[in-house]
Amino acid sequence: MKKSSINKIFVFIASFSIFPSILLSSCVNERKPKDQSEVTIKLKQKQPLTTNEMFVENYLNQIQPDKKLADLYKRTQLTISNAFYDELKAALITASPSNINVLSKSASENSLQVTNSINTIKNTLTKNWFWYLWNINQNTYVLNYFNDDYTDIKGNEETPDNPKNTKSLFDYVQDKYKSYFYNLKNLTFEGIKTFELPNQKHDVYTAKTANYLKLGTDAFIVFFRYTQDNKEEILFSPDVFVKNVENLDLNTLIDAFNTNYILAYENIIKQMINYYTVLGEENPEDLAYKEHADNVLFSLYTRNNYASVFNRALDLVNNDQLKLLRYRWGDINEIKN
Repeated sequence: MKKSSINKIFVFIASFSIFPSILLSSCVNERKPKDQSEVTIKLKQKQPLTTNEMFVENYLNQIQPDKKLADLYKRTQLTISNAFYDELKAALITASPSNINVLSKSASENSLQVTNSINTIKNTLTKNWFWYLWNINQNTYVLNYFNDDYTDIKGNEETPDNPKNTKSLFDYVQDKYKSYFYNLKNLTFEGIKTFELPNQKHDVYTAKTANYLKLGTDAFIVFFRYTQDNKEEILFSPDVFVKNVENLDLNTLIDAFNTNYILAYENIIKQMINYYTVLGEENPEDLAYKEHADNVLFSLYTRNNYASVFNRALDLVNNDQLKLLRYRWGDINEIKN
């Protein structure tokens, strides 16, 4: 095992205060009572893993073939305190993932609280992705069709079955589904479709992939994997995309979304090159690619990140028919171990 990997793991464990509990446990275990007959040991019966839990375990083992490292990471994830739930629940209110400008728009006296909330959500969707998936059935997602400026969507042409502005869309969903909310309580992980992402000018990451976790036959979550400084990283988007047309195949929709994600990115680059050219800027192409490099794309609460591309990709997919609805993480129910 490389020294850097060991250091990384120990730093990660220490950040969740695992060592104190391990040390305390060790001290307790080493004490031997004088009379063994007076001691009653109650062991919590181990519950069998659910289908989704087995899926998460198998995926961890797939991306981390070193069993010791995989087991160590799993233990750190499954021993995250339930108190973290309260912190995360508050963070989703203070720094909703739907509002990427929440920090810049917050009052100065609230900036520290907002920053801490942002970091809590970021860590959940990156470092603690295993915990996120393990407890995902506790999440509630809220219909979200806003762009990355959190402003109204607009469209000139719409039909009753293909709304083109925010009010029409919310009315449509309320009428059809009787709710703006979506939860994953009864959905099973059904596999992952993976697509390689091309390297663009000024990109800094390597081995980039867009991954689509299928939730039953009607929904999917997008997450990204990439290599940064020889370390593999992962980022889950806080979105769930839900099929709105019953007879459409989910795999076909995933293919269409990924194709349009690439197309939407290319369109953004062209648009920004034209914009900087009109302004008379030097090297407009460099400016466009730098503003949309992968270290910007694969981030949260940042302008020009993946969410801005998602918005355009979704518009392309839904151009002639409302095929996909997007919901964003809004709440988490109490986690009981």
